[in-house]
Amino acid sequence: MNPLVSVVIPTYNHSDFLKLSLASVINQTYLNWEAIVIDNHSNDNTDEVVSSFGNSKVRLTKIKNNGVISVSRNLGIKEAKGDWISFLDSDDLWFPNKLERVVFEIQKLENQIDV
Repeated sequence: MNPLVSVVIPTYNHSDFLKLSLASVINQTYLNWEAIVIDNHSNDNTDEVVSSFGNSKVRLTKIKNNGVISVSRNLGIKEAKGDWISFLDSDDLWFPNKLERVVFEIQKLENQIDV
């Protein structure tokens, strides 16, 4: 099973960092993901950074919520189509095998967990 992982990336005026963050998602060894960038009314070139990747797995949603990050994350969750959700700050990077390792470890434990 290869569950779809939705990566929610809230951002505000971090276009320089966002480019690196998105690249770290796009370069994952685990391929079944989508990235949802929630832009909280940035006045930099966030739009251009997201569109520069030309990747249909990356979506951009623009909002104006006065900097409350939980609003951005919650909207990302609502827009997510994935089986699982992961958060990535727009000024953070992932190792290329991050999602692969997380999916592997969770699947290893799935049969041991009762909810």
